[in-house]
Amino acid sequence: MRSRMLLFGVCVGCGWAWAGQPLRLELKWQELESRVARKKVAFTLPDGTRVEGKAIAVQADGLRMKVSKTSDRKAQPKGERVIPRAELSVLRVTSYRKLGRLLGTLGAA
Repeated sequence: MRSRMLLFGVCVGCGWAWAGQPLRLELKWQELESRVARKKVAFTLPDGTRVEGKAIAVQADGLRMKVSKTSDRKAQPKGERVIPRAELSVLRVTSYRKLGRLLGTLGAA
């Protein structure tokens, strides 16, 4: 058990060292589709509601996504929704690569 925990700690530590700083980009609305389609996204709306989910498509009027987590279920319920373009200013995109998946799998073992 102790060796398994040590391996998990080493793998997680190495993963953080390789991860580096997050990439920050400023994109036009038309350029957003290629960066966020089918990826996990998170953002905070102007009213303070935090929303997380998987982006489906970028439309002219907003971001179509499947909401999986929300801090206010009445304002933004779970399920497929279109978030109005005017309510989005900063979007965090998470994309996992093979290394991240490998480290996650090793840590769960």
